[in-house]
Amino acid sequence: MDGTKTPSIGSFGGSLGYSCSNRNGAGVGVVGGYLAVGIDELGNFSNKADSTSDGNGNPNSIIMRGAGSITYDELSKTYPRYYPAGAGDQSNAVKSTCRSGFLQNWSGATLTDANNRSTPDQASTTEPVRDYNLLRAPTVVTSPISNQQNVAVPLRANANLITYDLSITQDNLLSLAYSYNGGVRIPVMTRQSITANNGPLPPSFLFGFTSSTGGGTNVHEITCFKAGPINIAANSASANVQQSATLQVGSQVYFSFYHPLNDWGQLTASNLYADSRGRVTIASLANWDGSCTLTGGVCQATGSTDATAPAQGSSDRAILTWNGAAGVPFRYASLAAAEAIALGGASGGPSRVDYLRGDRTNELTPTGTGLYRQRDGVLGDIVNSSPTWVGKPALPYSTAGKDLLRNTAVAEFGASYASFSSSNKTRMHVVYSGANDGMLHGFRAGAFDADGAFSTTASPNDGKEVLAYVPRAVADSIHTASTTEDFSSPQYAHNAYVDTTPGTGDLYYNNAWHTWLVSGLGAGGNPTGAINDTSSTALGALFALDITNPAAFGEAAAAALVIKEWSSADLVCANIANCKSSLGSVYGTPLIRLMHDGNWAVIFGNGRNSATGTAGIFIISVNRTTGAQTIRFLDTGVKSKTDKNGIDYVASADLDDDHVTDYLYAGDKRGNIWRFNVTSASPSAWAAETTP
Repeated sequence: MDGTKTPSIGSFGGSLGYSCSNRNGAGVGVVGGYLAVGIDELGNFSNKADSTSDGNGNPNSIIMRGAGSITYDELSKTYPRYYPAGAGDQSNAVKSTCRSGFLQNWSGATLTDANNRSTPDQASTTEPVRDYNLLRAPTVVTSPISNQQNVAVPLRANANLITYDLSITQDNLLSLAYSYNGGVRIPVMTRQSITANNGPLPPSFLFGFTSSTGGGTNVHEITCFKAGPINIAANSASANVQQSATLQVGSQVYFSFYHPLNDWGQLTASNLYADSRGRVTIASLANWDGSCTLTGGVCQATGSTDATAPAQGSSDRAILTWNGAAGVPFRYASLAAAEAIALGGASGGPSRVDYLRGDRTNELTPTGTGLYRQRDGVLGDIVNSSPTWVGKPALPYSTAGKDLLRNTAVAEFGASYASFSSSNKTRMHVVYSGANDGMLHGFRAGAFDADGAFSTTASPNDGKEVLAYVPRAVADSIHTASTTEDFSSPQYAHNAYVDTTPGTGDLYYNNAWHTWLVSGLGAGGNPTGAINDTSSTALGALFALDITNPAAFGEAAAAALVIKEWSSADLVCANIANCKSSLGSVYGTPLIRLMHDGNWAVIFGNGRNSATGTAGIFIISVNRTTGAQTIRFLDTGVKSKTDKNGIDYVASADLDDDHVTDYLYAGDKRGNIWRFNVTSASPSAWAAETTP
């Protein structure tokens, strides 16, 4: 409340001792009230039938009400023409004002109001008054917000520990979030203008706590309260920004970051140079920041102060997805029917897809209008996905070779790969990273010229996004019934979507070399958030993209660029029935290797929390003639459905240095190290050793 006012108490009942009342007692509200956060089990703090002039009752809700000074004395001081000091029935004057949200004529005569309307005695004018209006729609909370024990002595052990974090920036933007037991912050309101509804901030504040009786025994105990000065601007850099990964390539180093406040991320490219003492140093300003590229405006990472710098428009992005049969543009009209329904159907789906693509026209504004969560940056937080750089092909396959174990030539080694490497030596450099906005992103980062020197002539080093991919598993889960896991919801707390490092490599099929990117989702793809126990079942998914030629990236080429997406709902193996049940959340980085059957393969651990709870590895063989994929699962047999096992990372061993994989090694969640024998030319003989 306004610190210059004498503290007072508002009405009882649904007013919670803050706002005025339409029916209880004298009906008065707090004098100088500016902002109230109501923890309302019964629901009447937002009920216009009980408290003030707006809102509907919402039980188990967090309610935010604004400014007001609805007492007869205050109304008389401010509006003496309508509320003379000696008027009778002052209680009804207050309640009528509270109920209507407009000044009442209690003068005893007919008056003309400020809008030139004749107003009889004890009737409403057309002049609005601040009567503790709702600042936004009530936030209904699915978890308990009080300790309700109908006993004489409530037990502290049964309490729900909740932290509320309310901040007002120096430019008058209000945010409120809450968390359980120190967990993830769940937003109630994010950067909404407080002065638009409440008027100017008072010179000082007083803080107070009030309560009212409700429909049961509601126990609230305040264990800690902390207040600090208003000293943070809305566009300030977050003090708790977290660097999540680093990648050094040539003369540039790439950093990824995540901001826990409002869940946005950065991917930057910075020069490396030697200082006067010969020490390798990172430039203080980045060459580019993928967040700035997608968001536009001022870019603190690069030092740009141009507030008018354009964003890479949502229509200018090449974003792809999988429709169950082929790669398609991630646009509402291109989605499979089930995917479109999952994203909101015909009524909300098109605007939600546009929002996910980076369109910001439907984001909540500081005045509270808009459909979707306001973002600080279009690029989502990057937590567990390290930047992955792909430049010219440079694997050690340019000399002729053979499978020494089988004593057979590898035809694609030597001149074939050397030609592939030479023809692609100037191809665009792209830095890939998964983000928790639901996409794998690829940002351009220059190229080498014909002499092998870094150049930005043909391919700018500007961080423009050249490709993005929304996994089908993410498209199906990014809009959920739970607002805290719904990415576009104003109450979004956090969820994982594409949260692991992709693997890349060159492979040969269809008489040509290709470069693939293959990735799981980490903890992503689960509508209810990351799974943190050992018994629940996760949705497993893996996708593969052909990234051979960045110059060909575009939505028109979606069918050629997206190789396939596999999931625990549809995976089929050649050697084991129902192997899809053994695919969990894929956290590890997949490998691309040549096998002894003459085919290249994608190799990855089965991940965490599969339905079977086993540990094993998947091998996706790519037929060297047709490019068709055949999947096999090598199961260790060590499993449990109540304490689930699994494998994240796999390492390959080439014992005779012929670039053909002989053995695979992997550790499971129980600490066992497994060896998988893949020396046979017959994939049916590949298997895990009988003991770890």
